[in-house]
Amino acid sequence: MMFIKEPTIIDYNSASINKKFPDLNLYTEYKAKIKNLINQINSLIELIENKLNRLKELTNDINNQNSSIENNPLSNIYQKSKDIIELKLKEGQSFIKIQLLDCVKQLNIFINVIEFSKPGDLIEIQQSIEQNETCLAIAFNKNNTLMISGSGENIKLWKIIDGIIEEKNLLLYGHTKLVTCLVFTNEDKYFISGGEDGEIRIWKKLQPNVWQSTKLAVFSKGVIGVLYNHSNQQIISIGKDPLIKIIEINQQKTMKIIQTLDQHESALHCICMDESETQMASSDFNKCIMIWIKERNGNWQLKQKVNQSTGDYFGRMVFINKQTIICQQWSKPISQVFCEENGQFIQQPKLEIILSNNSSEDEDLFPTIYNQNNGILIQKHGQYVYILKRQVDTQFAQIYWPIEFQDQYIYGNLTNNGNCLVIWNFRTKKIQRYSLI
Repeated sequence: MMFIKEPTIIDYNSASINKKFPDLNLYTEYKAKIKNLINQINSLIELIENKLNRLKELTNDINNQNSSIENNPLSNIYQKSKDIIELKLKEGQSFIKIQLLDCVKQLNIFINVIEFSKPGDLIEIQQSIEQNETCLAIAFNKNNTLMISGSGENIKLWKIIDGIIEEKNLLLYGHTKLVTCLVFTNEDKYFISGGEDGEIRIWKKLQPNVWQSTKLAVFSKGVIGVLYNHSNQQIISIGKDPLIKIIEINQQKTMKIIQTLDQHESALHCICMDESETQMASSDFNKCIMIWIKERNGNWQLKQKVNQSTGDYFGRMVFINKQTIICQQWSKPISQVFCEENGQFIQQPKLEIILSNNSSEDEDLFPTIYNQNNGILIQKHGQYVYILKRQVDTQFAQIYWPIEFQDQYIYGNLTNNGNCLVIWNFRTKKIQRYSLI
């Protein structure tokens, strides 16, 4: 039986190709490898089809002889032979499917490498601002004219003019430990923060440079994730335990916990919500993904525990649309795609996104981001940030060379128009702005 030899995959994160202009010979090299791989696929298909045809012929011969050998002592041998052949037919079909899926994965790697190996597709820093204090969260208002960022246990408020971050900022005090979560409401004069002190705060603008916050103690071990449900004025929050807590905001902007979802059995990794704000996904340290739906009264109910075959954690997730979730694996730079079929989310191995052929240590809090208008997907794994664009259906291709940092301690976000990526770099202690247009 012929087996496809796995082609050598280029280590595009290595120093040998991490240069200003990638070698144009990569095109010729990888086109030749792709052609060779396709030839191997065709040869494999031809070989197996020949074997299957021979097995079918043997099966027909046995069937034709069955009537004349029913009372023959050899009938048991023929029957066993028939059973074996039918089993081999099924195994052959499974083998073809597995081999072709492997080939598709390899082709996807080659295509991704070629896609972002074009000269000029290196993304460069457009602006750099010093910030020595730890930044674990960044958020933008709806019109991309304001940016808020963590600054240790404090929050910095920045103005953005013509896409440029004004270096003069306003410092806001309130949390007593590191700020981990930031999100604007649908009004520029309100935003929400969460911190390692376990508190969630609502900030209100009173005057041009005066902000006031009200707080609610939510998690004893710290807040690690916050979503804002605009339609119901809810805060959806997670901490370092198995609970999802739903917080109601009244007209006076005071907060009250109205629901606690306790179906997870281990601490949570992340949560995300679809654009309609009627579906939510959550993942935990037991490698479990759960799908939740919002009822008319605003309460959330468990819809599904999703089956997944990776045996890995999912540290970041994002809804691409109401029927599709991208879930990034923790230990490998690979993202799995789950699509809704007959009301249930099903893993789609053929759509998996292979960011790199290398694994590295990772860190929480840098979200996976999808911009619906531009079809831009931002994924971080280890010390690399990957920028992809949606192609046909749910296929994605890398459109820039991965941004490489010194280690995994980087935190960032994308503006709501998808034009600007802002990242705080722990090693350089700088906020860096990248333009995607």
